[in-house]
Amino acid sequence: MLKQRVITAVVIAALFIAGVVYSTPLQGTLFLALVWLLGAWEWAQLAAIVNRWVKALYVAVVAVVMMVLHWITFDGLTAFNLDVVRNVFIVASIVWGVLFLWVQGYPSSATIWRHPLIVLLLGVLILVPAWYAMVLLKFEHHYALILIAVLLMAVGNDTGAFAVGKTMGKHKLAKEVSPKKTWEGFFGGVVLGAIVGFVIAYLMELPASDWRGWMLATLAAIAGSVIGDLAESMFKRQAGVKDSGVLLPGHGGFLDRLDSLSAAFPLFALVYFFEFY
Repeated sequence: MLKQRVITAVVIAALFIAGVVYSTPLQGTLFLALVWLLGAWEWAQLAAIVNRWVKALYVAVVAVVMMVLHWITFDGLTAFNLDVVRNVFIVASIVWGVLFLWVQGYPSSATIWRHPLIVLLLGVLILVPAWYAMVLLKFEHHYALILIAVLLMAVGNDTGAFAVGKTMGKHKLAKEVSPKKTWEGFFGGVVLGAIVGFVIAYLMELPASDWRGWMLATLAAIAGSVIGDLAESMFKRQAGVKDSGVLLPGHGGFLDRLDSLSAAFPLFALVYFFEFY
């Protein structure tokens, strides 16, 4: 099992680097769309959709939303409408704020959102902004480092939370959703994630005037990685499944690898595009 997980992880990393870092903006946009649309297929499953044609229709709807959003955002391949960008990420941040409240109120909160149509709508509001954030950040000068930074912030947060939570954790963060997560672990994850953000900023040689904005974006990404992980756990618990899918041998589904990034990227982008533009 461990060998399978390692092999899958290496393949995923290689494809991700090739498809995102070493690609043109158009190639990167299409590759990322494919990744998140695979996530949409699995999301339909969390909404208790079992019919393949209905799943395919849902994926098509998500794809259309992506295309429309791209069309109203971009003028050509590089220039984009900053007002649209900010509004999308403001809406995304509100959605994630509500989801965090629902996580804290689960299982009672499920009476509000458990209907399949609501879950499907939430999937659009979660998956599309995550794709959108990664596409927009690809146009930044330090894109590769920014991308790796957000990924490592999420990994650092998860690692710090696990280490501190296991040794010092006492106060449950979301008992009904993820019983092992604690507030002590949360703050441990924040510290390690922030250190990662600090190191990346140093490597990018950010000017002193940009440090405030960068660290705020770092904290937003870290908070997002926690909320994203908890939210998917809540939806999986409601659906009665351990993994979101079986597309990744040894890892479950795409959403099981994208959960923390689904909130980390849009929340990072929200601060980034307010602070640096």
